[in-house]
Amino acid sequence: MFIYMSKKIAVPDGATLKALAWNKTHGYIAAAGVDGFLKVLKLESPDDTPENRIKGLSAPSNLDMNEQLDGHSTTVKIVIWNEVYRKLTSADSRGRIIVWVMYDGRWYEEMINYRPKTTVMSMQWSPEGERIAIAYDDGQVIVGSVDGQRVWGKSIGDSPVTHVNWSPDGDKLLLALNGTEVMVHDANGDQLFKMRSIPPGQRIHSIVWYADEIHFLAASKRTLVITFVSGRALLLENESDSKPEMIETGLEEIKDVKFSPDGLYIAFAGNKGNNPKLPYWCELFNTAGAHLRSLKLPGPVEAISWERLRLAISYKDCIYFANLRPDYLWGYCSESHTLVYAFQGDLGTPKIMFWNTKTGGRHLKTIESLNHLGTAGDHVVTCKSAVNSQLSLLNSIGAELDQITVPFFVKFLAVGKNFAIAASIDKAFVWRLKIAEKSSIGQYAAVAGQQTKMIDVDPEGNDEVTAICASQSHFIVARDSGKLLRFGLPSMELEQEFQFSGGTPLNVKLNSNSSKVSVIDHQALLYIVDLDARQDDGSKGEQTNFDRKECWNVMWASDDSSQLALNEKTKLTIFHDKKHEEPIVTSAFVSLMRDHEVECVLVDEIMRRPEDPRPTDIFVQESETLRNVRETIEKIGISKAKELVLKNSSPRLWRILGEAAMEKLELKTAEEAFIHCKDYLAIQVIKKLKNYSDDTLKSAEIAAFFGRHEDAENLYRSIDRLDLATEHQRLIGDEQKVLQILKTTHDSALSDDTQLRNSCKNIGIKSFYDKNWSVACKYLNDAGEFKKNIRAHYMAGDWQGIMRIERALFDGAEELIECGRLYRSLGLSEQAINAFIRAQRPDLACETAVELNDWEKAVKLAETHKLQDVACLLEKKAASLLDAKLDCQASQLYSKAGNFIKAAQLLFKVAAKEGSLTNLQPVRVKKLYVLSALLVEQHHEKRKAQSGRTDTIGVLEGVLREEKEDIASVTMLDSAWRGAEAWHFYTLACKQLYSGNPDAAATTSICLVQYEDLIDPVKIYSLQATASAAARRFGLCSRAFSKLEAMPSLAEEEQHQYAQLAIKIFQKYRPEDTNPYDKMQKETKIPTCVMSGRPLTDCQFWMCSTCRHCAYENEIQKAEICPMCHSRTV
Repeated sequence: MFIYMSKKIAVPDGATLKALAWNKTHGYIAAAGVDGFLKVLKLESPDDTPENRIKGLSAPSNLDMNEQLDGHSTTVKIVIWNEVYRKLTSADSRGRIIVWVMYDGRWYEEMINYRPKTTVMSMQWSPEGERIAIAYDDGQVIVGSVDGQRVWGKSIGDSPVTHVNWSPDGDKLLLALNGTEVMVHDANGDQLFKMRSIPPGQRIHSIVWYADEIHFLAASKRTLVITFVSGRALLLENESDSKPEMIETGLEEIKDVKFSPDGLYIAFAGNKGNNPKLPYWCELFNTAGAHLRSLKLPGPVEAISWERLRLAISYKDCIYFANLRPDYLWGYCSESHTLVYAFQGDLGTPKIMFWNTKTGGRHLKTIESLNHLGTAGDHVVTCKSAVNSQLSLLNSIGAELDQITVPFFVKFLAVGKNFAIAASIDKAFVWRLKIAEKSSIGQYAAVAGQQTKMIDVDPEGNDEVTAICASQSHFIVARDSGKLLRFGLPSMELEQEFQFSGGTPLNVKLNSNSSKVSVIDHQALLYIVDLDARQDDGSKGEQTNFDRKECWNVMWASDDSSQLALNEKTKLTIFHDKKHEEPIVTSAFVSLMRDHEVECVLVDEIMRRPEDPRPTDIFVQESETLRNVRETIEKIGISKAKELVLKNSSPRLWRILGEAAMEKLELKTAEEAFIHCKDYLAIQVIKKLKNYSDDTLKSAEIAAFFGRHEDAENLYRSIDRLDLATEHQRLIGDEQKVLQILKTTHDSALSDDTQLRNSCKNIGIKSFYDKNWSVACKYLNDAGEFKKNIRAHYMAGDWQGIMRIERALFDGAEELIECGRLYRSLGLSEQAINAFIRAQRPDLACETAVELNDWEKAVKLAETHKLQDVACLLEKKAASLLDAKLDCQASQLYSKAGNFIKAAQLLFKVAAKEGSLTNLQPVRVKKLYVLSALLVEQHHEKRKAQSGRTDTIGVLEGVLREEKEDIASVTMLDSAWRGAEAWHFYTLACKQLYSGNPDAAATTSICLVQYEDLIDPVKIYSLQATASAAARRFGLCSRAFSKLEAMPSLAEEEQHQYAQLAIKIFQKYRPEDTNPYDKMQKETKIPTCVMSGRPLTDCQFWMCSTCRHCAYENEIQKAEICPMCHSRTV
């Protein structure tokens, strides 16, 4: 970090200033002084021009506001801002306090508070801007609200209250009594305790408490500073800190102390002796108490005030401004053009932005406890520190590649191409980065060798490390004494020591070949050390006589070991050895110096809006040599420019000369220039041009080489070489232009249909890979490229278009296979099978049918085309479903394949299993049996169709064949509907009973006795006993109870309970058959009506055509479907 004086503003009227306050939010500066002097100034924002953007913080600015505020008649001692409500509060030596407010562009008195014969010693607004605390010399403390109301007032004692300060949360108030002790009060004025950290015998000068959020780069959490008249300062984390840090500021008398707006720095202003003639200084410390910089002031100062990166200093009737150049965490990945920087997020967490300056791509990454960041090539190394530190290797978009733990707190970090070096005050840790290196044969391989090394730089502990840097082949460790240690890479061994004669090195940088190192010391002086120079005594290393003052940053060129860019105060200067160019005014940081260009980054501007970096935050400054070569080429000629390039030879200058010589058709000079910059492609082009005699053709080829394609086409056309124009456009991939040229020449027979089709094909394929489906469909269709055209229609979702193309194809065309595959992916079984059949690929058609579960079609295709393994596939699929206990799905599979018997058997098993469950669902069980029976019926129909006979003899012959094949199948065929009948009549009886018709239920239950093998007999006879008892048919009821009492599946206790219940019933009612149906069932067996459950006694009845079950005609008229199989009755 560096600070320097930048500008001065003379306050009109020549009043001596006593107080300063800079409104950081709105930019107003309040300047107060003797004789009631009070002015509000504002520096205007520079115009947003390219020139001013480059200058950044160094851009000149004039006063945008200069308003005198009249209201005080004596010296104005204090001015403070309420930034929340944009109010200014001033207090003079007679106790007059005025609150000023802006209205319509001018400042007016809003409130006046006057306590005569008292003096305001201190006042401060609370952080939220709602309250103001005022301390007087008579011991009074008053707290008022922003609208002028008195909140509370208290007399602390007879001693003056010299200072008052709010805590950052606004809940506490610090009061300094008589300058010797500090009392802590709450927001209501009640005393809490006395601060014990104030050393005895020290007189308090000021109290400053940083109110904003602690920055993640802060050296400590100390935000409270108490300064003493002795020039010492006490740094505390809070009012109860038991371990404060007492520091010596180096000042004999402190005039003012302020925190920087981000809380990273503390500025102490004062002199180093009681003699006013002694120089005044501003000393900068971090929050841990470490001294950072000293700034010499013009004379006796009274007040200082911060605004972001500027410090305002009052001296007599002038305001001086100093600019701060902070140590940002940032770097630049030159290979990927990515700017990487860290900033504080909304919640106080550190974030890293990876911004690709070429593409505009941004990636944000949050890293806790971040304290260092370094870049090189295309990678980033970050450091997270606690007691130990963790180094992480990231790529240019923030993805972590590797990490390692360092056993100490990292204070310095440097990154080279393949190594990262972390250092504390006495140790250095070298880490070989796991980065793929490209070998000579073009393959990538990891670098072998030692991965890490710990180096004890200062074993005695009396010469600590102050700076480090790294290049591709070496790294430097600088120590407090000025000793520079050069280590080799990848050996990691000490190669050289050199004693630098200057101040403490704080910034060191190696040049591109590690032969020189730049050193900026603590006094901002720059030195260059030639590490490879030989002394008379044979030792290596020499400190050159190159030195500059007030420097804060250096960047060596990556391709020239003698070039460097130097930031001096507000200037950026480019040096070639000891010669320098005309400097430019800018506050930008240099990110890269290469090819006679300096790429600069306005990091200050980026940090104003870190999540919104803009292209205007980066600019490129060309070197004077590069500008001179361009100007010489333009104004004088190639030969003179060649002389200039020979004096300042570099690949970039030779390239510029070669390109200019090519444009002017001076091919000999151009060839020589491209040989110097090793551009083989350009040399080959020049050799080709030498074979041409036509200068226009040469110019066309040159325009094409330099990418001026439109100029090249016009030149080709001017000499009637449309073939070359077409070929050029094809080479650069502009097929639209090729097609346009071909269409204009087609009528004149200069191009044929094949060329047109090829051009359309190229456009269609490019559009296809660009996912521009509509364009791809159009041009692929014109080109007759059916295969990709089909795929383009598929990606565009145009299924009708695919079908149109398919219909237009000839049988056997290869493109039909593509159509079939796309249909198959969409689940269109029939269309896919037809396409494969037309393509003469029945095997694919069969595979499609199997994949889409169209097994019936698969079996037919296998039989028709004599394909093998379809049956095996079917059985394998069914076995997998059965293993997964998916019997219903397996049945469906067999049904689709036309194997209705196996499908029916599986459903029969499922129905039987569900019928035996305790919590069964009768209707579901019946439906399963019905489905099984219907499958059997389908089997019969299939047999009839195969035999071609539908008479009784044909059916019997089919049954005999089945009997030979599978006896179990025949058994099920004979009784296919028994299960459905059983559960149909069971559910019918239950419905009749629950609907209040027990007589019908009892009649229906009579037929259930023949289904004891399918329904639990306990259920059958319990239902029959209940229904018949309710219907007063006690004969039937008695037989049901007899069955229950003798039921072997019941326990003795249950049988006994049935017996007891029967006794209770039949003690009152005789077991007689009172219903004719009871007697009928005992004598003979007749069919049962499926609608009512009654026996069929009429000669006229209705029979279902599907299941062949019967019902009374008057009953069936009430239904639209068969109650047994649910087929329609009509």
